Amino acid sequence: MELQLNSPWTFYYFQKPTAEQGDIPYEQCLHKIGKFETAEQFWQIYSHMQRPHNLPNTITLNLFRNDTRPMWEDEANRKGGSFLVRLQKNQVKSSWERLVLNLIGEQFPEDVVGIAVSTRARADLFYFWHQHAADANIRLDIAQTITKLLELPIKFKIDYNPFDPDSVGLDPKMYIQYIVDANGPIEKFSPKFTKPEHTAPASN
Repeated sequence: MELQLNSPWTFYYFQKPTAEQGDIPYEQCLHKIGKFETAEQFWQIYSHMQRPHNLPNTITLNLFRNDTRPMWEDEANRKGGSFLVRLQKNQVKSSWERLVLNLIGEQFPEDVVGIAVSTRARADLFYFWHQHAADANIRLDIAQTITKLLELPIKFKIDYNPFDPDSVGLDPKMYIQYIVDANGPIEKFSPKFTKPEHTAPASN
């Protein structure tokens, strides 16, 4: 008898279009890998997937609850937001699998609907999507879970992006970070860095 998971889950990958392909709508670059409802189905899919450290930086792997898609426009995500964690290259191999197993094992707060990973030259990016950005307690709970699962060190910074800034009363000139201290992450509103405007020299 197969072990039923609490929720169905779906793997997707996003393929960034090449310069030759031009401007392609995001949705057309998003591809479904497979959906699973049991632990056995998960391993059947996961065992045949490429791991993030073996993928080019044009690929983003996603795992989302049920049929929710990794798109801001998806109904489940419109009032939500995402946490961004940047990890060193040598951490992605073990971190991705740990996060995947904890996600389908319901070790994240229920508000979390998906995770994503994308490799970069100097670091790897992990995204944690959730549904209710306006609830500060939910945001903090998720930040605490991320900190615990990834064993983030003191002073580590987690960036947060609400999909609708008005839902959290966020000034357009500000952004949200969670900074890890000895007792866990602390929410901080900080001013965005803005480059000085370049103006044309006055004509004589």
